[in-house]
Amino acid sequence: MPLIDKLLIRDGIESDLHQISDLCKNIWDGHDFLPSVWNNWIENDVGSFVVAELKNQIIGVYHSYILGSDSWLETLRVNESYRRQGIAKYLLDDYLERSRYLEARNVRLVTSTKNTASRTLFTSNGFDEILYSQYCSLDGKYIKSASDPMEFYIIDDSDEIYSIMKNSLIKEDLIPLWWRWWPTNSITLSEFSKNAFLIIPKLKPSSFIAVQPSKNFGYKNDYQILFFEMSTNIFDDAMSFLQNHDPSIALNKIFSIPKVNSQQLNILGESGFKQSTNLVVLERTLNST
Repeated sequence: MPLIDKLLIRDGIESDLHQISDLCKNIWDGHDFLPSVWNNWIENDVGSFVVAELKNQIIGVYHSYILGSDSWLETLRVNESYRRQGIAKYLLDDYLERSRYLEARNVRLVTSTKNTASRTLFTSNGFDEILYSQYCSLDGKYIKSASDPMEFYIIDDSDEIYSIMKNSLIKEDLIPLWWRWWPTNSITLSEFSKNAFLIIPKLKPSSFIAVQPSKNFGYKNDYQILFFEMSTNIFDDAMSFLQNHDPSIALNKIFSIPKVNSQQLNILGESGFKQSTNLVVLERTLNST
């Protein structure tokens, strides 16, 4: 009997955490975020975890999240001892079937461009690579202090944020809410507005930095930023303003995931952000059957 025919597929539960931690111990050089969000996401009903179990041992897992008519796949993991036996494909098929049942029209995920096995799995199963991004980060303690900064103000009212975002010059087809990319539509902007605040220069209100605290997504206290219509000087002043607004940021990390070869990526580099992982977002449109 093939191995996959022996698998039990079920929802993940809090008591699975120990096995999940063991499954992830060598992923991302031992820094996999999955164990740290496991119980939080289950307790707060953030999407759904699905595990593959063999004789009471969890050997595979994935998480899915629905927003509007789109579904996001993440944390697809398979125990090292059971790889290359069709388990990842089996879990992917299970995810696609569940997404169809929930009437999702598009499914997406992100992976490292270096993860050739993952890219091959998805592209051979109907996914297209649609966006290439670069992860950039800066420890808060290295934010540059501005000697003569511009004046800024903060907007944290979700309705006002939604209005500004909707009427802004955002030209991106997809924007990230944390590590999940969604179409730039009213549903996404509404969700974004509930989990972010804006930093706006008084002399150039058409520019803004959108700040998403990672704790709003159940993970650490980092800050994710998106910014629009900004020069490097305005961006540096805005970062200095953010540091003065929240001194605790010196203990945390600021990160952004702009498109490759973009102006945003150049500004981040000029402002001291370090580039690390190259990422690719993949997408598949689902048929109704």
